[in-house]
Amino acid sequence: MDGTDLPQHPGEPGAPAISDDIPLMIGGTREESAFFLADDDAVWNGTLTEATMRERLAAVAGGETDALIAAYRAALPHASPGDRLIRALTGSNFWIRTVLLAERYLARRRAPIYMYSLDWQSPAHDGRVKAHHAMDLPFVFDNVEAADTTACAPGASDLAARISGTWIAFARNGSPDNPAIPSWPA
Repeated sequence: MDGTDLPQHPGEPGAPAISDDIPLMIGGTREESAFFLADDDAVWNGTLTEATMRERLAAVAGGETDALIAAYRAALPHASPGDRLIRALTGSNFWIRTVLLAERYLARRRAPIYMYSLDWQSPAHDGRVKAHHAMDLPFVFDNVEAADTTACAPGASDLAARISGTWIAFARNGSPDNPAIPSWPA
């Protein structure tokens, strides 16, 4: 940040006025944290216990740990402790920041904001990597054959054509609307 070319941090403490007329598309993947927990044997092998999950979430949620676990148990009643840990850490480490940035831009009430979540899960490694961090990139750039977690995956090429077309429409028009998807309201 030099005060001229980059007058302030793009999202702190609020959205910069320089972006008032620039539409924003922001989002992520449903299980961003799965990638970062891939080397965690208990999560990877499905042996994480409720007690260990609680300990790990307490580091994030503190005194709200019981409420957090109850919320994720209600939202994902059949999920394993490892899967609930992945979703809770995705929420606390990724999704909340996405929502906060979108809210900051929305507070200026200028350009439209479009949010997304890529929920498509990779079949790689018996599905254990899920919809991991950065999995949206091969779809955005329509090069799913280059990434290990999307290469040769059923439906990946068709989805990539729709997603990349949507990003192209957004780059050209400031709106993601295009014939490949339903109408996407701001």
